[in-house]
Amino acid sequence: MQMAAARLRNAAAIVILCSLFLDSTSAEGHAKWSIGQIEDPPADAPTCAAFSKETLSKYAEDGFLLITVMDKIVMRKFGTSWVKNVETSGIKYWMVAALDPWTSRALGHMGVKQCFNAPMDKLKYHGSSNGYQWGSHHWHMTTWNKVHLIKAVYELGFHVIHSDTDVTWFRDPMPYFSKYKNGPVDAIFATDALETQNKEGDEGLEAMTSPYININTGVYFVRQWDKGVQFFEKWLSLQDKNIGHDQDGLNTLVRGVNHRGEKQQGFPKQDQARRLVECAQVPGAFVSFLPVSMFGNAYTYVTGRVHEKVKHPLYEVHWVWSGSTMESKQQTMRDAMKFWDPMEYYTTPNVITMDLWVPQPFSDYNDVKFDDTEKMILFHIYAANAQLRQVYYGFIAALALNRVIVIPKFQCYCAKNWYMTQSCHINGEPHTTFPYDCALSHMLRVKRLLHGLQVSHGTKKTSMLTIREHSFLDHPNIPKEMKASRLVLVPADKPRDQGDTGPISPGALRSLEVQPDGSSKLVVPWPLDDEDLQIVLKPYVDTFRIIHFSNATKIMGRGFHDAVLHQKFDEAVKKMTTHWCCRSPRDQERFNATDKVDLRILPKERDPQADNYVVMYGVKPGMGGYEQVT
Repeated sequence: MQMAAARLRNAAAIVILCSLFLDSTSAEGHAKWSIGQIEDPPADAPTCAAFSKETLSKYAEDGFLLITVMDKIVMRKFGTSWVKNVETSGIKYWMVAALDPWTSRALGHMGVKQCFNAPMDKLKYHGSSNGYQWGSHHWHMTTWNKVHLIKAVYELGFHVIHSDTDVTWFRDPMPYFSKYKNGPVDAIFATDALETQNKEGDEGLEAMTSPYININTGVYFVRQWDKGVQFFEKWLSLQDKNIGHDQDGLNTLVRGVNHRGEKQQGFPKQDQARRLVECAQVPGAFVSFLPVSMFGNAYTYVTGRVHEKVKHPLYEVHWVWSGSTMESKQQTMRDAMKFWDPMEYYTTPNVITMDLWVPQPFSDYNDVKFDDTEKMILFHIYAANAQLRQVYYGFIAALALNRVIVIPKFQCYCAKNWYMTQSCHINGEPHTTFPYDCALSHMLRVKRLLHGLQVSHGTKKTSMLTIREHSFLDHPNIPKEMKASRLVLVPADKPRDQGDTGPISPGALRSLEVQPDGSSKLVVPWPLDDEDLQIVLKPYVDTFRIIHFSNATKIMGRGFHDAVLHQKFDEAVKKMTTHWCCRSPRDQERFNATDKVDLRILPKERDPQADNYVVMYGVKPGMGGYEQVT
């Protein structure tokens, strides 16, 4: 009888596996949409207009132009999003400068009229590259090309607002910049600051403007004034002096000795009362800084939520501080529903979703002093691992059902960076309150994950694991009928016996219960493996677009039925996690600890190193129910 039951179970599993995994095109398609870059435009696509004052004047407003400069690399990833976000923010006076024919055709193919071909005679570099690499020769030279291009536009008589393409505009900045078109400030730049000293109601120049703050050239405004051309010429003269990229050049130009300690670079003058700095190398040129509460970056937007804390209007976010790859920026934009994907990204997948239990910290967590930062780090690592270990089972469910998984909203209790934190804040900024909604790059390796995960051995192969962001189902492009088609899986009151490895009995399943919100609920036996899940959901899997796991850890507690496949999955999925960083040098010495800590996704029983949790300050993993994943 047992052998017959086993054969019945295997036959049913084979039928389901075939129906789920036959269509590999679908899996590849989901991975393509996840990667999120545009295809090559047709060779005969329309192109942008020639560079001329007449062309640019058509779109200027009160003498202002907002300009972004794109090459093929950034156009593929961020071009569509930049254009669409500018349009939806109500900005009319924008234009795109295309640095190469491919970008010109891509913009034309999109139907973009507000673009022009970069005048090649105005540029110093005419090279190209097939891939993005921060700090490469092509990257360096392209940053300078942007300055050459902005100077060319400025020389036509426009007030220029420059924007990198990895910037999202949330609203029209004209009310801010128009206040300064007649001075006293001549140019206003974004910074790498993570805090503002502007209080609620103070929506002017940054109060902590000084020559000691690092300038970021992602967003800046230069008004028309008599030294404007000289300012750009002096900036560009630094290109051939081994200063670095354009931003290094500008910091040297403005901050002089305060940039790298080189006295020969000159001495700036600070006018603290007017929030101005007189440039070290262009006397009479006065610059100031944009408050990060209004002109933010990924840290101030995701971690600090600075604009909310001081109640300032948010004009833009430059997605630096998102991680080391373009994909990390892209996914942070998706979380904010500011990355523009094709409609198929939203309409094609059937998905699984899951609840996430998040450990709660000790009561004075947000008041911990710098000397006790280690106490916060230990809790953050534990909380991060606890969340990842739940998603491990969500991944198995997604692979078993050949569905896309909507990543749950992770909670972070310590900021991630490439240098030390202070009470888990970066640079001691005062705005962040823990926990905050993690950027995906704080928990997982985004670039790897977006390209999908698939494991196999012999003739057995899983489907392709692909993901969607935590805000996916809140996006306005999600069809209403998809949201209405939802099945909630709830584990039964008691688990299956450990020795119960036979086929699921039909009597173990209850009928569907319709919930007040219109979704359906199904109580399921647990723990299951991947083949059990396929059998349990066979009557429902083609009916519901969303299958929600109220407790993936319990329901999928047996993982993969095939032990070798399960081990292969473990080896692959643990490469998807990232690390947290960084402890201070002092704490590394105090606690004999590393600066970085690798996050862990494997369940403790499958992870031999899982118990390397350091107990100190009386904070233990079992306190406060931290071990109780309900």
